Amino acid sequence: MAQIPLKKKILFLALLVLLSLVLFVIFGEIYVRLTTGDELLTPGERRHLSLRYRPAVFARHILERREIEAVGWGGGRWPINSKGYRGGDFPVAKPAGKIRIMFYGGSAVFDSFATDDQDWPHRIEKLLHDRGLTQVEVINAGIPGHASFDAVGRLFAEGHHFQPDYLVLYTGWNDIKTFHSPQTLLSRLKPYRELEDPRIHYTGNLDRALCNISRLYLLLRNHYYRTSLDIGGEGRRPPGDPVDKLSPAALRQYKLNVETFVDLARNIGATPVLVLQARLVHRNNTAEQRDKIRYSYVRLTHPLLCQAFEKIDTIIHEVAADKGVKVIGASSRLNGREEFFLDHVHLNLAGSAALAALVAPELAELIRREEPAQNEP
Repeated sequence: MAQIPLKKKILFLALLVLLSLVLFVIFGEIYVRLTTGDELLTPGERRHLSLRYRPAVFARHILERREIEAVGWGGGRWPINSKGYRGGDFPVAKPAGKIRIMFYGGSAVFDSFATDDQDWPHRIEKLLHDRGLTQVEVINAGIPGHASFDAVGRLFAEGHHFQPDYLVLYTGWNDIKTFHSPQTLLSRLKPYRELEDPRIHYTGNLDRALCNISRLYLLLRNHYYRTSLDIGGEGRRPPGDPVDKLSPAALRQYKLNVETFVDLARNIGATPVLVLQARLVHRNNTAEQRDKIRYSYVRLTHPLLCQAFEKIDTIIHEVAADKGVKVIGASSRLNGREEFFLDHVHLNLAGSAALAALVAPELAELIRREEPAQNEP
C-alpha cells in the first residue's frame, strides 16, 4: 500500500484538530446556554443593570442619578432612586412634620446583601414606625466603597440640602483600608475611572460582537478578567504585602474625619449619632471564620486588623466624649458571631435584622427626648 505523504498527514491532523475545536465550541456553547440561562450578562447588559458610579469632587464617586432596580454581582437587587440613593424617591425639601434620619457609610450601610427594602437602615424606619414614630423618614446614604471622608464630602456638598434631623455615621472597614499607608489622604486618593473595568465595558468591536454572539466566549471572558485582574467582592485587590504597624497619620486623619462629620452635622442643625461598626473580626476568630475575612484588602494581619478596629472604636468614643455626641455600641453585641455575617463586615439577612433591632430603640429614645413636640398626640 502506498505510504500517505507527510503533507497530507499534516493536513489531515490539522483538519481533525479544527473539527474537534469546532465540536468543542458547539457543544460548549449549547451546554453554557442550557446551564446559565439569563444569568450570564454581557458587559453592556451588566453596565445597564449594575450600580453606576460617577466621578465626584467631594467623594471618590457617587451613584448615577437614575431610577433603576440595580443588580449586584451576587444577584442581589436594590432600588435606586432618581437622586442616586438606595430606596424609594423622596423630595429634596423635607415635608412638614417629618423627621429625617440619614445613614452615611459604605457597603455595610448600603447593605449590599439585603434585597429590596430589607437593608438595616430601612428596617430601622419600620421599627420606629412600629414604636409610634410614624413621622420618621430614613434615607440610606451608604455607597459601596465609601469611607468616613466620603461621608464628610457628600454631607458638605449635598446632604444638607435634604434637611436631615439626625445624621448617623457607620464606618470602619473602608477606613481601615488606608491604615497601612503613611501617605496623606490627598496623595492617596485617585480619581474614579469607570472605563478601567472591562467587566462592564467592551474592549473593542470584536469583543462586543463575540459577547453578543457566544455565551461560551462570555463565560470564558468573565473568568479571565476575574482572575487576571484579581477582582474580589470589593473590586480589585491592592498590591503589596501586609504591614507590621498601623499608620499614625491615617489614624489622625480618621479622627479628624469623624470630628468634621460631627461639626458639619451641627452646623446644619442636625443631631450627629456615631454607631460602632459590627464585624466578624474578633481576636478569638476560628480558622474557618478567618477564611471569610479578606485581609488582602487592608494589608493587615489578623492581630493588626483587630487592633485597627479597636482603635476606631476608641477614636469614636473619644470624639463623642469631647463633643457630647451619642454613641450606639449595640453592634458590639454582634462582633465575632458568624451567624450574622457573610464576611468581615457585611451582614446576612439575620444580621441586618439583628443590627436594626439593636439600634432602633436607642434612636427612638433619642428622638423622643429631643423632639417632644413631634411626639404629642
